Amino acid sequence: GGGPSVVFPPAYPGPLLPPGAAPCARSARRPMAKLTSNDPSLEEAMQDVSRALSEFKAWENGYDTIFEVLRRAIMHGAREQTLDNVSSDLQIEDAWVFILEVRRKHKHRRKRVAECVKALVDSGSERWLRVVSESPRVQETLTNLPEDAYEEMVQLFSPPDAEPEGPEGEG
Repeated sequence: GGGPSVVFPPAYPGPLLPPGAAPCARSARRPMAKLTSNDPSLEEAMQDVSRALSEFKAWENGYDTIFEVLRRAIMHGAREQTLDNVSSDLQIEDAWVFILEVRRKHKHRRKRVAECVKALVDSGSERWLRVVSESPRVQETLTNLPEDAYEEMVQLFSPPDAEPEGPEGEG
C-alpha cells in the first residue's frame, strides 16, 4: 500500500461548464509567464493556469504557452521534489483540470500531457495524488474526457505492477 489510490468515476459525456457560465476570476492581473527561464516557478505557472481557467480569452490566447510553462515547472518540480511547495490545494486542482482540459481540447498535446501526468504520478507527491482522487471538479473533468483519453489517464494513474507482464516464475 503506497500513496493514496486514484478513484476513477464511470465515464460520462457532458460539458465542463453550463453554456454561458463563467468561473469566477481568482487571480490578480499579472503578465503571463514567458518561456524564457529554463525552470519556471511552479507558483507562477499555477497563477497562469488559474487565470486561463477563469478567462476564456486567456485560454484562447495563451493556453499553449501556459501549458508549456506548467509542463516544465512540473518536470522540474518532480526532479527537485518540490511539487508540494504549491501554496494551495485549489491551485493543484486548477492544474489538474487545466492539464485534462488541454488533453480534451487539443489531441496533438497527447504526449506532453501524458508526460506531465506521468511525472506527477511518479513523483509520489501525496498532495497532488490526493487532490486528483478527492476533488469532485477534477473527477468531473476526467469523466468528460473522450473515451480514448480517459483510458489513457487510467493507464497513467495505474501503478506499474497493476499490469502483469505474464506468468512469473514458471518454466
